[in-house]
Amino acid sequence: MFSRLVLVLCLLKLVSGLTNLERACAAENAEVLDNDFMVGTWYEVYRFAMWLNLPPSISCVNIKITEAPSDEVERYRTAHGEDEALKFDTKPVLFDRHDGYYKGMLTGSSQAKFLAWDPSKIFFETEKYEGQVYKKVNDDYMLFHTCALPNFKTLLSRRRDQTEEELQQVIATIEEVQRMETQRFCAP
Repeated sequence: MFSRLVLVLCLLKLVSGLTNLERACAAENAEVLDNDFMVGTWYEVYRFAMWLNLPPSISCVNIKITEAPSDEVERYRTAHGEDEALKFDTKPVLFDRHDGYYKGMLTGSSQAKFLAWDPSKIFFETEKYEGQVYKKVNDDYMLFHTCALPNFKTLLSRRRDQTEEELQQVIATIEEVQRMETQRFCAP
């Protein structure tokens, strides 16, 4: 019985494209965010969640976002097709987290973007993309979360060597993470 339910849900995802959750996420995060701003190397410097409160970590994950050459755009378009989520004509950018372990192409021109996974790494057809949200905090910081886990956020920075005081000044400007528990990364 459970396997039938999973099969039905997978088929619905294939037929319908975006889920209701992804539609709501895209509607709620429709403010424009130019992909040119995202280009560069970003570091995960803070994590926020309702229940987290972990000690600082020296772990310092970097995410490289680069302009997507036309041959890569075409490779993704051919593999994924275009649908309601994946619009490859919005100046997509390549996303590389953990030195190639998580690779894909970010599409969309708003804060809500869709990460199309690298076609060579897709295992299940239903997992070909993921809804994500990127909010510009200032020129050096972005707040990130997936549409599926909106209460688990990550602060991304162009630098990895900020002081705790600098980070707290930035965090103080982000209303939606106030009263959340935290964990610092890239800690000295």
